[in-house]
Amino acid sequence: ARNSTDDVTMSSTTSWWAEEVALERVSLAHDERERLARRRAARLACSEEQERRVRQYEIARAMDMVERMEERETATRMEECERRRRMKEVEEDERAALLEQHAQRSSALHSIVQERDRILNSNGTAGGAALRV
Repeated sequence: ARNSTDDVTMSSTTSWWAEEVALERVSLAHDERERLARRRAARLACSEEQERRVRQYEIARAMDMVERMEERETATRMEECERRRRMKEVEEDERAALLEQHAQRSSALHSIVQERDRILNSNGTAGGAALRV
């Protein structure tokens, strides 16, 4: 009779123990699934953060490129304006030199004409006086 009570107690202890082990296994499996889910979520968040950083980097690079292009365009326009200004300055200097040459020639011609007229007038007066005498 004692054996049967011990068997029942043993059987109930074994059953209880088996349930505890099974519960522990379920609990461990659940904890493992949660740990894996957290790890996946962390990897996904890391991946999303990395993608966000890559997008930010690409946007910053594109903005830098646009800025450099605008700077080059501005520099090119400024160089073109400076080139035109220098060309205009050279043209104006050449025009001024031509006007100065023209003025000098006109003045020289005027002096020649005046000298000729003076000579003609003085010869005419001298010639006329000689004829009168």
